[in-house]
Amino acid sequence: MEKYDVIICGAGPAGLMTAYTLGSTASGSLKILLLDRREPWREPVCCAEVVGSGMFSSLLPVDPSFVRCYTSWINYTSPKGYTAGTYRKGRSIILNRAKFHRWLWDRCLEVGVDCRYNAAVKALERRDSCWDVTVDKGGTQHIISAPVVVDATGPGARITQDIPCLKGIESGDENLALAIFAVAEGVPCNKEALQFFYGSAFADGYGWIFPRDDDAVNIGLGMSVGAAQGLSLRQKLLDFIFRNNPHAKIRTICGGKVPLHGTHQRPFAMHGLFKAGDAAGCVDPIWGAGITEALFCGKIVGENIPDWLGKTDAEERRHVEERVFDQWMDSCGYFYQKSAQSKIIMNKITDDQWDVFLHHLSDLPQEEQTSVLETLSSSPWLWPIMVWQIYVGSKNKNFC
Repeated sequence: MEKYDVIICGAGPAGLMTAYTLGSTASGSLKILLLDRREPWREPVCCAEVVGSGMFSSLLPVDPSFVRCYTSWINYTSPKGYTAGTYRKGRSIILNRAKFHRWLWDRCLEVGVDCRYNAAVKALERRDSCWDVTVDKGGTQHIISAPVVVDATGPGARITQDIPCLKGIESGDENLALAIFAVAEGVPCNKEALQFFYGSAFADGYGWIFPRDDDAVNIGLGMSVGAAQGLSLRQKLLDFIFRNNPHAKIRTICGGKVPLHGTHQRPFAMHGLFKAGDAAGCVDPIWGAGITEALFCGKIVGENIPDWLGKTDAEERRHVEERVFDQWMDSCGYFYQKSAQSKIIMNKITDDQWDVFLHHLSDLPQEEQTSVLETLSSSPWLWPIMVWQIYVGSKNKNFC
């Protein structure tokens, strides 16, 4: 049985950032293992690859090797096609997730992390104040041990399921959303804009068209599991693509689940088991964004683990575990909880209300459109209020 100080399960953004932060902080004093069941630089299962340039660059240097392009516009389109937008130069980065994962993997190697892919975590067991981790590597099972394990295995994570001492930490499958997208050619796209589509066709969610670094686009849709029940999301995606683009050519279609509960009240860590990223529910509930959230959560976890390992008293270790949750909540969590509450009301906005609202905004000068939409982005709970006010005020004028 090989022993480590920290074993990190999952080499997505959260796991990679946890490993990189730990390796950088420990300067070789900790034995750190990073595991993933596949090559992390393969194309992600389901991702639109967008990050906010400001938050991302505050966490990591932006290397041109993993940047597809920059965008400056965010445009919102109603069911009848009325569009309003907000502009800020270079506000978003379209990543090449595969190249980004490889870049960060290499940074982990540079700071002394033992990185292994094609190694699937099959089971965890708490034994003598450590965790035994069963790993399948090439059909052969190995048991490795560490006092700290990080679960960064993504939404609907299962490796911590049914472990008695972790009761209360599980996020489960509640409030998951389903997302599906295609990489397609022949779909018109403003190369500097993120385009969002709203209305009943995207119940409890939205559609999108995002540029890439070639002639293709990332086009997709997402909605809650409840709203999607009984529907073929693949067919809805094809309808969305070909409705206005009959000659589009699809390269690939991918789909998956995203946690959209904002931030739940369950702890992120117990008994030396830390959750990070999607596994901890760290996702923007309005937009479904989770890359920078996963990086930020991984950074918090990575910064606190050395302190946890330096403690010997169980109560002191518990305080470190609580601090991880508190740091996330103070920085992002409370904002996302409030956003999640407003999303429930946003989901009740009708097609007619979206049309009136965005038609009204589209008639304003660009500076005013940007001002209104920037306010809504920073305070998403104002969306339903403003949509309703403009809708009610416009109906008497036969506006739409």
